[in-house]
Amino acid sequence: MKDEMMSIEQTAAMLSVHTRTIRRYLKSGTLKGVKVGGKWHIRESEIEKMLGRDDVSQELETTWNSQAVDFIQGGMSPIGSRMRVCTIVDCDFHDDEEAGEVSAALLRLINQRDGSGVEARFQYNYRKDEKKGRFILWGDPEFIGQCMQLLARKGDGS
Repeated sequence: MKDEMMSIEQTAAMLSVHTRTIRRYLKSGTLKGVKVGGKWHIRESEIEKMLGRDDVSQELETTWNSQAVDFIQGGMSPIGSRMRVCTIVDCDFHDDEEAGEVSAALLRLINQRDGSGVEARFQYNYRKDEKKGRFILWGDPEFIGQCMQLLARKGDGS
């Protein structure tokens, strides 16, 4: 697995939070990163570890749920396209490792779109006790279609 490095800005955009939130996570040690030349670099694997923490996932879940409600009510349309999609997908997993692999695959899909000018992102929450993951996907129809194909393949075990 390729472990991409991301900036604070990229991490904040991917998680749909403010850059101050990411800086707070770095300062508290909730998120680990490396400072090079005065700029933070964060590995995808460290983001995945952070998302596996109950306290962080609950905080982010509250934020993301309110963003989905805002979208439904017409108040949130940041995606740079004439057509915007927000969808929620619940998945059953065998364990948190499988859930993490699916999340990492979605993250790679988003990173492939960098520079396209069209915003694409997802939020992910995994409930260990239920072995369930929830993905909230945001983007244009093409991106959402790619995500759904990826999730369908992972659901088939491929």
